[in-house]
Amino acid sequence: METHKSFETLIDIVSPKPLAGDQVGFCFICIGYCKKGNEIKKIVSSNFTNYSQLSTGDLICCRCTRMLKDAKYRRSNWIASRGSFVSFKAHEFTQVLENVKVPFVAFVTRSYKKHGFLHGIFSTNYSKDRVSVIFEDRVIRFTRHYLDNIYSLLAPLVKILGKRRVSNWDIAAHHLEKVVESGLMDNYRAIEAIRRSEIFDFAIHTLPRTKK
Repeated sequence: METHKSFETLIDIVSPKPLAGDQVGFCFICIGYCKKGNEIKKIVSSNFTNYSQLSTGDLICCRCTRMLKDAKYRRSNWIASRGSFVSFKAHEFTQVLENVKVPFVAFVTRSYKKHGFLHGIFSTNYSKDRVSVIFEDRVIRFTRHYLDNIYSLLAPLVKILGKRRVSNWDIAAHHLEKVVESGLMDNYRAIEAIRRSEIFDFAIHTLPRTKK
C-alpha cells in the first residue's frame, strides 16, 4: 500500500496562481500560513455564502484569494491533480475519473454559482476506488462499485421515464405500469429506497449518457 508522508489540501493540489496582498497570518479558509495574504473584508463580505462555517483566521491567503476571484472554479465541474486541471460536463464524471492521476480533488456543481470547493479543502483523494467529491456545497463519499451499481439501476428507469421525472420522483400510476411492463420493479424499489439521499442526487446528476 502506498503511504503519504504529508497530506495535501485542495489548494496544494490545484495550486492556483497566487493573488498576493500585504497581510501576514493564517488563512480563514485553508488554515495555511501566508505572508502575502489579503484582508478578509476586502475579498468577501459578512453575508458571504456559508461564511460562518469556514475556519477562523486572520486573512485569505494568496492562493485561496485566486480561487475566489477566478470564476472557473465555481462555474464548472472539475477534477484537478498535480499539474492537471480538467473541466467536464456532469455526465462525463466517470470518464474523467478513469483518466485522473492520484492524488486528486473533484468538484461537481449544479448551480454553477456557489464556491462549493471551500467546503472540500481537505477532500484530497489518494484512491479512485473510495472517492470523496465536493458536490455543490458539501463533500460526499462513496465507493466506485456502489456508484456504478446505482448508475446501472438508474439508467433503464431514466430510459423509459425520462431523467427529469426520475430526478423529481414524479411518478404516477401509469408511469409505474411502464416500470412493471419493463420488468424494472427491482430497480424502482432500490432507487426509491435511496432517492432522498445525497448519493441519489449526485448519481442522477452525473449519470453517464447511453448510446441510443
